[in-house]
Amino acid sequence: MKRDQRFLKKDWVALKMIEALEMKENDLVIEIGGGYGIITKFLNTRAIIFEKDKKLYDYLINKFEEKIKEGKFLILNQDFLKFDLPQEKYKIIGNIPYSIAGKIIRKIFVPEKHPEIAVFTFPQELGEKILSKPKGSFLSYFIRILAEPKKILFIDKKLFWPSPKVNSLAIKFIFNKNIDFDFYDFVKFLKLCFSSPKKNIKNNLKKELKIEDIENLINKDLLKKRAHQISLEDLKRIYFEFKKNSKF
Repeated sequence: MKRDQRFLKKDWVALKMIEALEMKENDLVIEIGGGYGIITKFLNTRAIIFEKDKKLYDYLINKFEEKIKEGKFLILNQDFLKFDLPQEKYKIIGNIPYSIAGKIIRKIFVPEKHPEIAVFTFPQELGEKILSKPKGSFLSYFIRILAEPKKILFIDKKLFWPSPKVNSLAIKFIFNKNIDFDFYDFVKFLKLCFSSPKKNIKNNLKKELKIEDIENLINKDLLKKRAHQISLEDLKRIYFEFKKNSKF
């Protein structure tokens, strides 16, 4: 067992997460970290389950032998981060290792292959950053380009084994955003806005862009604010002004 592996102890927590996934017949569901199968056993559709730990993988193979024979489950002793996301529509769920939560978010939050719905557990502090609104963060804005996050439930640390030092949140992401701009280009712009959190965005943007090209087109009070004080929609407006009036 890896040091940051934490297993849910109560079925009711797993069921709340499963309910949020909105499973339908013939959906494809990916589960990250099958563990002892507390979430897996409630999957009632086609599923690909990842479990890197060989002993846990063998346990899952034995526990869900019938589902595998029926062609419902594919259980892989692989690293999800090295897996090519499916071309077809899918949903994803997991009590994920906290150490790789950021990497998992970056992998699935892409316009080409994002899921329809994602349901994950996060340490409470990270979960609150993801949910933060109206005071934003790079992470919460990055997520909201493609999806809307929603808190499902608070999970007390006593509901995990071994018990972690912090409580957790289960969060649902609904991928319902249609974007009509270059996602990767905008993420680059967003990173620049948040590059020095204590500086206003005018000073951050001046590092790489000609701020004078758009200064007269944007509310000057807006440019004096720090990125976390500006809504995602206003940051998009500034970005579009740069695209129209400057080299970016």
